[in-house]
Amino acid sequence: MKKIIVSTALLGGLMGTALFLQSPVHAAENNKTNANITVSGGGLTIDELGEINFESITLNGQQQTAKPTAPKTPALSIHDYRGKTTGWYLQANYETDKALGGGMTLHVNPSSDQGGTATPIDMGTDAATIYTLTTADLSKPDTTLTLDPSILVPKNTPAASYTATIIWNAVEGAPA
Repeated sequence: MKKIIVSTALLGGLMGTALFLQSPVHAAENNKTNANITVSGGGLTIDELGEINFESITLNGQQQTAKPTAPKTPALSIHDYRGKTTGWYLQANYETDKALGGGMTLHVNPSSDQGGTATPIDMGTDAATIYTLTTADLSKPDTTLTLDPSILVPKNTPAASYTATIIWNAVEGAPA
């Protein structure tokens, strides 16, 4: 049986040579990739409210006030998907030639779940600002504006059925 003796010095020398011949390992170069997207702002919109029906009034020689029947607290839903913090405001008025008539006054006393400034108005044919939000909160794009309307019916109002058409207009920026 033959014995093979390997000198540790020789083995160490061979391993050192092998390590010396290897190229150093470098990390891959850093590459960069841009991920691009364009986000466009949506609109400033109002959900349709439909009708506000008021309780019937029976003339009795006195001025009377009518309140809504259902819903008792009509509200507008306004959605701000502009993606901006600039404020907005809401105006209301009768459509031309579509006012209540009969000497009646439609009063709106708004309040909001967003803060802002709500302004009570007597509806007319000229646009009046009923709500202002100076700075929009991007985390709260939906506003509920409770209207709390009432109609003042004078004692000498002619007996009839009356209908008015209200225009709601949400406008970007500060009121003029």
